[in-house]
Amino acid sequence: MIRNNEAAPSAGGVIARATTLIVAMGLLSKLTGLIRSAVIARQFGATGATDAYVVAGTIPTLVFSVVTGALSVAVIPVFTGFLTAGEEERGWRVFAAVTNWLAIGLGLFTLAGMSVTPLLVRLVAPGFAPGAAALTAHLTLIMFPVLLFSGLANLFTGLSNANNIFGPPAAAAVANNLVIIAAALLAGRFGIAGLAAGTTAAMAVTALVQLPPLFRAGFRWRRSLAWREPALRRLVTLMIPVAVGLSANQGYVLIDRVLASTLAPGSLSALNYAQMVMLVPVALFVTALGTAAYPTLTRQAAAARLDELRHTLLRVLRATFLIIIPAAVALGVLARPTVVLLFQRGAFDAAATAMTATALGCYAVGLAGQAGVVVLTRAFYALEDMRTPVYVTAVAVTLNLVLSLALIHPLRLGGLALANSLGALANTGLLLWLLDRRLAGVGSTLPGFLRRVLLAAAAQGTVSYVLAKGVPTGPGPWGAAVSLGLAGTAGWAVFVLAVCALGLEESGLLAARLRRVFKVAGIGPRT
Repeated sequence: MIRNNEAAPSAGGVIARATTLIVAMGLLSKLTGLIRSAVIARQFGATGATDAYVVAGTIPTLVFSVVTGALSVAVIPVFTGFLTAGEEERGWRVFAAVTNWLAIGLGLFTLAGMSVTPLLVRLVAPGFAPGAAALTAHLTLIMFPVLLFSGLANLFTGLSNANNIFGPPAAAAVANNLVIIAAALLAGRFGIAGLAAGTTAAMAVTALVQLPPLFRAGFRWRRSLAWREPALRRLVTLMIPVAVGLSANQGYVLIDRVLASTLAPGSLSALNYAQMVMLVPVALFVTALGTAAYPTLTRQAAAARLDELRHTLLRVLRATFLIIIPAAVALGVLARPTVVLLFQRGAFDAAATAMTATALGCYAVGLAGQAGVVVLTRAFYALEDMRTPVYVTAVAVTLNLVLSLALIHPLRLGGLALANSLGALANTGLLLWLLDRRLAGVGSTLPGFLRRVLLAAAAQGTVSYVLAKGVPTGPGPWGAAVSLGLAGTAGWAVFVLAVCALGLEESGLLAARLRRVFKVAGIGPRT
């Protein structure tokens, strides 16, 4: 960690090293996450039982995403303040008390929630038949402790990131996936209830594996609540608007769950599978960039170095859209072979594939919006403006609700996914416009860049579509793998060449990556 009497490494160097580490661990996390989803799909398919499991996981998630998500965001500026002031020991004492408060509060909330699970199920999934509702209530009872363990895990992640510790929190996600995979493989003995219990155990593991590096950094548990500590009040002050914003953001999830419960059995699961695939590039690259950049943005904002903050943010945004836009095109154009390759086996049949591919194609429309929100909200939080993202999210969720109600009847589950995408794009657009008023030049310099990236992505999508439709590859996962390999690789190569031709400053890096791929494949010179 950096103390105020030490020379700090460059912001770009810190972000680059942290991003590389997070991406490496994130790649392993996403790989195990996809294996987890594939194993669950093979064992259970997209059915009423998996719908019940998704809703049971949603109920505690709605709460912990609000409370602990706000906490993990607020931890970094508060702890960074202690480091800047040379009061590291006091910071650890404060956050030992925060750990106690969090455990007490979430423990009580967990017990309260477990006592009213049937009511919560009726609120979140009003369209479920009585049998499905009863199963969901049973699974929710098993999974409600996820709330407590997730809260502690998010707090430990925030503390780790504030101390420039990025690897262990990412590794914790791998451990989480491995426990759930084991639970899914034992489904023949314990069924969907065993999967629910494994999910709860997995979140407990996620919290526990983060403790050793925190202990090495200086964290110690203390039997204290630090009632009169001013930093606790500041933490709560920062958390409240973030929690309100996250509450509004959970509106996306709640709208999908409530409305999808009225569709055919399996629709809710199909949306969930598609969203998991859609968010892989966001979690793998964008969350890594945002997580690595947030402490740097916070320090630059605290020191009023706004020119440096603007420069850092623009670099992160350009990298984000350069990665996410071609990923969105690939997922949209190649949605069906992607779903076939990942999921179509065992209990996951062709009907489940069709539903999931439809949802994935519609979700891909808004992938750039999902990614933009991750980065831009962190920029506002670094400026200690917790309110603006709340207002913008409220507007976007309202738009999502209106569009969902309008599109669900003609497009069914595809309408819900498309409404979600349009809401996310509106969210990013509004955040960017408002941030440009605080940091002049952020919003005004991006449109030209985005136009060139979109032109390159259009060429990519055309090539991928033609190859996917025109080249026979055969049915099943192997045929899907060939289609994805051929159409996806050719489309990506065209995107890189188009970016180079359009003169983007990042073209040199992309060209080097393309030459490396061709070299490995035995194409071109080996110099």
